[in-house]
Amino acid sequence: MLLESQDLRTQIIQLLTELEETRELALKHEDSFLEMQGILEEERLASAQQAEIFTKQIQRLQAQLRSVQEEVDSLEQEKECELLEVSQELRCAQEEIMSLRQAAEEAAAERESDIASLQEELCRLRAELHELQETRQEYEMEITSLRAEISMKSCSGHAGQEPATLQGELQFLRDQCQHLQMERSILQESNSQLKSHLLLLGGERVEDTDCQDGTEETHQEHGEENDSLTEKEIPQYDAENILALSGVIETNSAAELEKQKLSREEDKSRLHNQLQSAEEKVQRAQSECAGLLSEIEELQQRHRLSQEEQEKLQEELRLCREEIHRLKETGLQAPCGSDPPVLSLPLLGLIVIVGTLWCWWAETS
Repeated sequence: MLLESQDLRTQIIQLLTELEETRELALKHEDSFLEMQGILEEERLASAQQAEIFTKQIQRLQAQLRSVQEEVDSLEQEKECELLEVSQELRCAQEEIMSLRQAAEEAAAERESDIASLQEELCRLRAELHELQETRQEYEMEITSLRAEISMKSCSGHAGQEPATLQGELQFLRDQCQHLQMERSILQESNSQLKSHLLLLGGERVEDTDCQDGTEETHQEHGEENDSLTEKEIPQYDAENILALSGVIETNSAAELEKQKLSREEDKSRLHNQLQSAEEKVQRAQSECAGLLSEIEELQQRHRLSQEEQEKLQEELRLCREEIHRLKETGLQAPCGSDPPVLSLPLLGLIVIVGTLWCWWAETS
């Protein structure tokens, strides 16, 4: 019995020693658990702070991205409006050029037709003037022959018949003079009409060769008339009026043709300047359009880069959220996995048995 009690005491002491060791081990595990819990709490706080920092950075980047997107949209709208305005200006300039070209072609065709009609009228007047000159020469020859006959008759002494003959010839010459005066008035009217036509068509185009030929012909005819006047020196009043009329007509025709040539040159230069200014407008509009297209391409490239950056930021945000979720799951699972088996059921049973034996030993002793 004594031996059994000693064995029991030895076992109890051993159990108490083991209990003390177990208690120390439990305390150590508890300290390590608390330390690990503090470290985990610090890591949790650090991860929460880091997640908050990441969230703020993401929000700031999203705000910057929205502002950049709005700026890009506004710039694109502005450039589209400018491009639309430039395209409208270009279309208007092209329409203006087409209308100017069409107007120039119509004016050129109309002027050519008017010039052709005026040239025909001028040729007709020249032909009539030539006929009048031939008639004048015939009358001059008749006058010369009549003077010769008068002188011969005055020498022969037929004084009784001369007055009647001379009166008949004088009446004939008066009739011819009236006829020439009527033709001269008709030519003056046609000349005034020609002048009015030339004044109305001041900006017409006339070929240089036609102008030069017409001027040379008028000068030659005028020279021939002057030669005929200087050679014959006819003292008749109506013939001199006819010659002066023809010279005035030809001089006026040459002056009008010269004015017509000058107005044609001015018209050509004005149309050329208008066409050149319209082409400059078109070129300027095309250059502005090219500049706007390059700016739009640059904005599109910036928009593409911003979209790529947004995708990268969204990917980083997704990774950060996954990391935060993983850290949260790790923080919830770590305490359960790191708890020491201090309060497990076998240990509690051992403590109850040791306590019962200690009480029984104390009662028996």
